[in-house]
Amino acid sequence: MLLDTGQSGTVLLHNLDTLQLDAGTLAALALSHAHYDHTGGLPALAERLAPGLPLYANADLLRERFSQSTGERRAIGLSVDHAWLAARFALHLDDAPQQVLPGVWTTGAITERPYPGGYVPRQEIRASAGYAPDPYRDDLSLVVEGSAGLIVLCGCCHAGLLNNAGACAAGFSTAHRGCGRRYPSDQRGCCHAGDRRPDAGGMGDPAATLPQSLLGR
Repeated sequence: MLLDTGQSGTVLLHNLDTLQLDAGTLAALALSHAHYDHTGGLPALAERLAPGLPLYANADLLRERFSQSTGERRAIGLSVDHAWLAARFALHLDDAPQQVLPGVWTTGAITERPYPGGYVPRQEIRASAGYAPDPYRDDLSLVVEGSAGLIVLCGCCHAGLLNNAGACAAGFSTAHRGCGRRYPSDQRGCCHAGDRRPDAGGMGDPAATLPQSLLGR
């Protein structure tokens, strides 16, 4: 399976060819969130896929998203719409955790966020009165059953690294999988730990590691 497609379809296809990986053998695709640098390669990838490949993402994936980082508001979300996606993929857009493959799940929506998130200044969504800071409701990660425990694979982890660990524990509790409350043993991927909103507080060091209380060790 593949998590995210990167910003450039040209680069994605080059990398697949260099690694001699056939995109047609993919069993599933997951998108961590809608930002163009994680979904920009989608149109090019789709040309190499048979129609109907399962695509897993959050239900809020298709919301418009914008950035004013350059001083001018520009779109930074998906470059395609629901109709385009539905014509090419079997869509699984849900707030709940979803099983992607045996031993692989999405975290589902990360709604409980007591710890700082990876919020990037001037990233916005449309609101009733113009625009508002993007809450990154579409942000999710993958949870993989590893030999040493649960491993979390992040995209940008805009929801926050510690909040991500908490969502993993809550989503894979006794009620969900009959395995007891489990925190991840490892987390991998990008993390906007240094891009928090000024009022977020806490975890000022982008290199801060997960406390042992939030690791399954």
